[in-house]
Amino acid sequence: MMEKILRVVRISDRSKSFLITFLAASCLSQVCFSHPIISEFSASNATVLQDEDNDYVDWIEIYNPSNNPLNLAGYYLTDKSDNLVKWSFPAVQLAAGKAMIVFASEKRRSNPGGNLHTNFKLTTDGEYLALVGKDGLTVIQEFAPFFPKQFTDISYGFKESDAGGTEGYFSPPSPGVMNGASFQNPIPLVNFSHSSQTFTEAFNLVLSGAGPGQAIHFETNISSSGATPEPNEDSPIYQNSISVQKSSDRTLQVRARIIGVDGTLGETLSATYIYLQEENVTNSERYIGAPIRDFTSDLPIVVLDNFDRGRPSSNRDMHISVYEPKGEGEEKRASVRNKPDLETRGNMRQRGSSTGSWAKYSLAVEFRDEVDEDRDLSVLGMPAQSDWVLSGRWDFDRALMRNPFMYELSRRIGRYAPRTRFVEVFSNTDDGVLEAEDYMGVYSLIEKVKRGPNRVEVERLSPSDTTEPAITGGYMFKKDRLDPGDRGLSVQSMGSLGWIYPKEENVTDAQAEYLKNYLNEFNGAIRNFPDYTNTATGKHYSEYIDVGSWLDEHLLRILSKDPDALRLSTYLFKPRGGKVHYGPVWDFDRCLGCDSDSRSGVPSSFSNNDFWAYPWWNNLIWKPGVNGAPPLASDRGDPDFNQAYIDRYFSLRKTHFSEESFNSIIDGMASQIREAQSRNFLRWSTRPPNGGRYSNGDRGWEGEVEHLKGWLRERVKFMDRQWLPEATMNREGGIVEEGFELAMSSPKGSVFYTLDGTDPRDFNGVVAGELFPGGQFTNNYVASFVPSKHLIPLDDSLGNGWSTFDFDDSSWASGATAMGFETNGPALDLINTNIQSEMRYVNSSVYARVEFNFNNKASNVNAVTLKMKYDDGFAAYLNGVEIARANAPETLAWNSRATRSHKDSEAIIFEDFSVANGSEIVREGRNVLAIQGMNTSPGGSDFFILPELDINETLAPNPLPINKSTLVTSRTAEEANGRIYWSPPKSAYFVVGEDRGSEANLVVSEIMYHPAAPSELEKAAGFTNQDDFEWLELQNIAGKQVNLFESSFLAGIGFDFRGADRVTLGPEEVILLVSNKEAFELRYGGGLPVAGSYSGRLDNNGEHLLLSDFSQSVIKDFRYQDASPWPEEADGQGFSLELVRPFSNSDHNEATSWTASLVVGGTPGVGIGGAPPAVGNDSDGDSVPDDVEIAMGTDPADPSSFAIPEVGVMNFIVEEQEGNFLYFAFQKITTGVLDNYVIEQSRNLENWEPADGELIFVSEEVAENGLSVVLYRS
Repeated sequence: MMEKILRVVRISDRSKSFLITFLAASCLSQVCFSHPIISEFSASNATVLQDEDNDYVDWIEIYNPSNNPLNLAGYYLTDKSDNLVKWSFPAVQLAAGKAMIVFASEKRRSNPGGNLHTNFKLTTDGEYLALVGKDGLTVIQEFAPFFPKQFTDISYGFKESDAGGTEGYFSPPSPGVMNGASFQNPIPLVNFSHSSQTFTEAFNLVLSGAGPGQAIHFETNISSSGATPEPNEDSPIYQNSISVQKSSDRTLQVRARIIGVDGTLGETLSATYIYLQEENVTNSERYIGAPIRDFTSDLPIVVLDNFDRGRPSSNRDMHISVYEPKGEGEEKRASVRNKPDLETRGNMRQRGSSTGSWAKYSLAVEFRDEVDEDRDLSVLGMPAQSDWVLSGRWDFDRALMRNPFMYELSRRIGRYAPRTRFVEVFSNTDDGVLEAEDYMGVYSLIEKVKRGPNRVEVERLSPSDTTEPAITGGYMFKKDRLDPGDRGLSVQSMGSLGWIYPKEENVTDAQAEYLKNYLNEFNGAIRNFPDYTNTATGKHYSEYIDVGSWLDEHLLRILSKDPDALRLSTYLFKPRGGKVHYGPVWDFDRCLGCDSDSRSGVPSSFSNNDFWAYPWWNNLIWKPGVNGAPPLASDRGDPDFNQAYIDRYFSLRKTHFSEESFNSIIDGMASQIREAQSRNFLRWSTRPPNGGRYSNGDRGWEGEVEHLKGWLRERVKFMDRQWLPEATMNREGGIVEEGFELAMSSPKGSVFYTLDGTDPRDFNGVVAGELFPGGQFTNNYVASFVPSKHLIPLDDSLGNGWSTFDFDDSSWASGATAMGFETNGPALDLINTNIQSEMRYVNSSVYARVEFNFNNKASNVNAVTLKMKYDDGFAAYLNGVEIARANAPETLAWNSRATRSHKDSEAIIFEDFSVANGSEIVREGRNVLAIQGMNTSPGGSDFFILPELDINETLAPNPLPINKSTLVTSRTAEEANGRIYWSPPKSAYFVVGEDRGSEANLVVSEIMYHPAAPSELEKAAGFTNQDDFEWLELQNIAGKQVNLFESSFLAGIGFDFRGADRVTLGPEEVILLVSNKEAFELRYGGGLPVAGSYSGRLDNNGEHLLLSDFSQSVIKDFRYQDASPWPEEADGQGFSLELVRPFSNSDHNEATSWTASLVVGGTPGVGIGGAPPAVGNDSDGDSVPDDVEIAMGTDPADPSSFAIPEVGVMNFIVEEQEGNFLYFAFQKITTGVLDNYVIEQSRNLENWEPADGELIFVSEEVAENGLSVVLYRS
């Protein structure tokens, strides 16, 4: 095998007065040496070898076949062909001719002084396994596409003396010592004439496969209920076929294995046969609408059978089979008469603390193999695991999708939540017949929250992990009811937390103490107001927790109005060396305005759920005031945490928390279960769907879906009102003329801004921007809960005069808005002035007056808006002029009644009434807002009115002139209760005097689509995925400044320059888009022109990239490739793709337009293909000087005429031995400047040295055209 070493080559004449740096190319020297090999492995270790934790886990034997010791540091083991650097060896020495064991256990241990454990396990069914070289690219040895099926306590590999020769099995295994003789065929597997299936007619099951000296032993569950025992030497020997027929007792399961006369045991296999109910049974229509033999579904079908063990109140052995839809279009259906797509042994038990007694109960399902160990299987496209939940909704969530909806939403905002699939379930627990009555309805198959790949990926902990860094993670714990028998972990402020991983019986005292101390230290930090640092450790609370995950957890819980939020079904985890994360989210069936749980019914309140006062949160976050008022001064909370919360919420409102996003998820899920839900509610008719308050009048299940969408719509409207809105601008960026006058305003507070991209809000809420002095502002002149006067009229003696500006109300009763009375309803918290004793049974009407001063010219009034909460009707007057009414009779009297009632849920939401001709009604100075509030009857049980009045006015017009391209960042600020409260930021980029990015002035100059594997330093920093180091470079090839604002990548990757850190490129300047900015800067350093991080990944197999401007006009639309004739060195060898002639704007779709970079890692931020600037004349503008083209024999007047040095691998015979060598070839003229040339090499393009000894001249072939091709090899 070959070790790859970077060299960059340049060619010059010997005087070096003529230097062809453009001909630089990548060359690799080769050093021959022996590599370690995988000599043996075991994927099912039951009794052979224990690790240091006394666990029997998979193992891999590594052997050194050379005559010299090998340092294994930097080699890799992997079980994924698309991730060659999955687990790396530490610096361990392997002596010549010796072997060592690496446990494939997922325990992730790389201590050179201890046992080594990978981050993956092996599967007995066969999978990919490889040993990879130190470059992270060269596959030294692989079992591909997968190794053969493995057997318990039988290993696989080859003899050390025959390394790389014939593979085979070993029994007994020989871990760590010389392997004995291998054999090709272990005890064979039993062949079942019929695999697991349903059936309608009896048949004979035939078992076969035993060879000479072997017999088939089998067991069934015919004679006893429950688990079918595993066959052994005392089990019956198979001699005659087994009759499979209908049984009234239980479903038949057969387990069989082949056993040699010497006692050698083969693998056990099982098959289960389920009889389908006859078609003439009359109750089928009642349960599923058709006989079960004819039953099909557009959803996958899951069949469970626990062999007559009854309702699974505790763990029951069972068999599970999954049937996926087959066919095309509308004919794509699942049927239980098909062969199952998945079937396995397992356990099942009902789950749910408050829902476990339901008729339609949920289930915990665990897949088990033949030796009753966890069996990881992929179900319906979800990643393989053994533990799953079948969640059945009977009550509360009659839309049948609340959990899947919230989990999908969590994943969309970047937080892992369990994946789900809708299925229809049959569960046979009482006999040997699968019948219509076994139909359980529509379920969600959900990933169980557990540690492991593709779920919560925290490190495995073992009892020996008692010191740092191993003891720092991973942990999973919960705020929830404790598991039976657990005592929990007692933590300051939070109380008792439950263990998820490790289980309480497995966690050591040292580990429990570590986590307890860590959480107590965090608690000490958040309680140290206002510094929020732990006085003992000096650490800020943000050094203990992953703030982003905490924000998202709280937002998802408050969005759904989850009554259990943060006190039940709440999970947290801590990875090794990392901070505490909230998540994943779990259990939302009682949320989102569901049936039968009023706690989440009303979307426009926080009542019944004190999301802000639970332990830990009460020291971090402020509870919004009533109706968007500022939080109370007594609330404790970090201003920066609160601002991050507000900013995150409003950012999500523009994307995943938008009504369009909610509806797209809900509609997509509804389309999946639209057919099956009708069968579900046919089966469970006692809990019918009934629509809901926000269903637009729809009933049934469709109404439930509409209600869910409507509830969410009202919920985010309510949440929007809890915080200051962002400022508005008279234009939100874009191309403007020089001198454009920018006006900014806000309905509340003052607008602060910056012009350099910085935040107007500094740390701890301090003002850092400039105050915007003028413009249009919407100001609140009548707020909630302000002083008012009121009167219950007893006759019509006041006429209409009571509403006028100059009416004398000094004799009226004083109070404050809102006024009214409530016996038991949502308005109870809103009422300030209780007038029940004055009004009820006396009059249906009340008169109210509120005064305010308007300190501006009436001509500056732009709009007037009355905002009303009312139960049941009103008429409003401004200075005696009627401005709005609702539910009021056409002709008003002193004792008028409301014409209709106003629902409580609607009454507590402000309704806006635009006032016509407001500028003619508002007076400068004193004004009066008068309200006649009306109940539906004098004896009505509740009544209230709460007015607010907003006036949009022009204040001191002084717009901000925009004279050059400028990024304006604004926030609204409001001072109250001794704090400054801020809105989310609003940014806009204004482009002045610059060209937009276009096809003519912009190129994609370099692409790093398949980076080199992360180094040990990079992995230690947490960047273990090579995709984190992707990037691409754009270059301005015009002579004028180019602005990319409003440009975006629409295919391949996602990036919108409106949110970029850099949008302007001067002539010949470059800009970079990166996959992960932190990873990029760790590898390449800071200070490079990074515009931002894109979403998505560049495909290693080639990718379509589309960059468009604001009008969707194409800037660049092309597809790069990873295979010849495209430069293959850019495909995972660490080199980038570089555009050869950027200033000629060459066709990006042509392979000849691209070359591999000169150096590993590419040249981000350099531009012009990464080469040093060309010198001399360049007649054709292709970035290659004329004298260089002459030396190469190309036409300096033709930009399409060029020659790129060639690098690759070629077979040579050296010293009578054939082998592959890397070669370097270039074209030149036969006479002239390159008659006497020098080849030099460099690792950094700065320090050069002769390439003698590294590159060996092979030949120079002269062609008829007077050119020659010079060939060197390594």
